[in-house]
Amino acid sequence: MFKDKDKVNGNVEQSTNENGANANNDASGTNNRLDGFLNPKHVEQTKEVIVSDKYPAFVIKTITQKENNAIIKSCIRTIKEDGSTYDLFDKPAYQAKLLLACVVDPDCTLEVICKKYGTNDPAEVLSIMLNMGEYANLVKKVMELNGFKTIEDITKAAKNL
Repeated sequence: MFKDKDKVNGNVEQSTNENGANANNDASGTNNRLDGFLNPKHVEQTKEVIVSDKYPAFVIKTITQKENNAIIKSCIRTIKEDGSTYDLFDKPAYQAKLLLACVVDPDCTLEVICKKYGTNDPAEVLSIMLNMGEYANLVKKVMELNGFKTIEDITKAAKNL
């Protein structure tokens, strides 16, 4: 099922650097490219963003595709209608859950914040706190930090799962 590490190392296309040395191996002969995948530099990106003049900067972060897949799957509803079954992607629920996962500050899971905005559901806080334009701006900034251009890109990705 899995390839042996030595076979993988043997199958790596050999490239050379500007000095003619093997660019895939370091001085000890180990494979740098493979090591780069086995031991990646994990850097969670965060960024301060302004979405409204009413509030201080929000702090947002990136999430992994695995986390995104879980959010997408939680927002797909199976509809049974007239003998047919189909899946429906709940875009507003996706946006709310995505923001909950990506907004670090304010921490919408804090009880004091939920109470202030009259909800027990942390995913609803930002939709109550922000007006439509501010909310859309925050979604856009989260999407951009995570490498997407628009919510339509996410919708396409969700349909391809």
